[in-house]
Amino acid sequence: MRALPLLSISLLAAASAAPAQSLRHAVGSADVVVVATLSGSRDLGENLTAHQLTVHETLKGKAPAELSVVHLRGVCTHQGPDGEQRLYCLSDFSKAATRADLPSAWAPYFKMTGHAGGNPAVADPDNAPECELARIVIDSEAGTAAKDINRRLMQLVLFARDTVRTEAVQLLTERPVLLGALDSLQLSNLMSRAVGETEDIPFKIALAELCAERHVEGLVDALCISVDEIDDPRFARALGRLARYLHGENAVDVLRPHIVKRTRPEVRSRLLLALGATSTERALEALLRMRSMQGGDKAAVDAALRAHGSRRAKAAVGQK
Repeated sequence: MRALPLLSISLLAAASAAPAQSLRHAVGSADVVVVATLSGSRDLGENLTAHQLTVHETLKGKAPAELSVVHLRGVCTHQGPDGEQRLYCLSDFSKAATRADLPSAWAPYFKMTGHAGGNPAVADPDNAPECELARIVIDSEAGTAAKDINRRLMQLVLFARDTVRTEAVQLLTERPVLLGALDSLQLSNLMSRAVGETEDIPFKIALAELCAERHVEGLVDALCISVDEIDDPRFARALGRLARYLHGENAVDVLRPHIVKRTRPEVRSRLLLALGATSTERALEALLRMRSMQGGDKAAVDAALRAHGSRRAKAAVGQK
């Protein structure tokens, strides 16, 4: 086998540039999406390995009964053990394989799309939520009516596992046609889940972002209720960002009543962090006034100023 420097460079560039995204993006960017099992591997020179897959079902594109996935040895891949059934989101690699003179017996050649979450195990493809999410993405791109897509996505939101349900919400948020087609009952259910969720913070934030995109009335006030139960700075910061998105400089007016009426110091600290995360001028002025009073909230106010991130906020706490 001759050396393959150009092929190796192109694969390494693809692997290093691939952002840590998600299954929905992997499906959307793939030429072929299949359910398959790993049936063998073969080294291709010093740098490359080809994994041969036996295809059981093709969800997107056209795929033969067997195909090969090429990757650089030493670069993280998503391959599972032999015989394990997985979802594969693949990009065509045939032209590069021809230029590199890879063995025709193992053709056609593909490479992984590189998105995190794009190669989940799927023991039962007919019922696996990952496969359903993939089919929804494919059907949506093919022009299936938004209301039908939303009905299926809501099933994932309500009943699927953590990562899949979060992706279902994100898919709704990212696609204006789907977001705009949500009916009042669906929005009410999503709002209720956004407020009531206390354990899965990424899911909660995704739900809140969706409701913010639809400008659901009273969202920030409702989310402030959750602050009593959730000691996670990710949520507090997200709450601040959403308050700014919905209310701009007036975000301080929405958050202040909740800060004032909370008596537990730890809850006030979370709300102050949210106020800082709005990064608004009025929030900065309010926090600087609080700091000048030298009250018991000084540590929480300083944390909020650091979250604000402006030059004046950093100067106030001595942060460069």
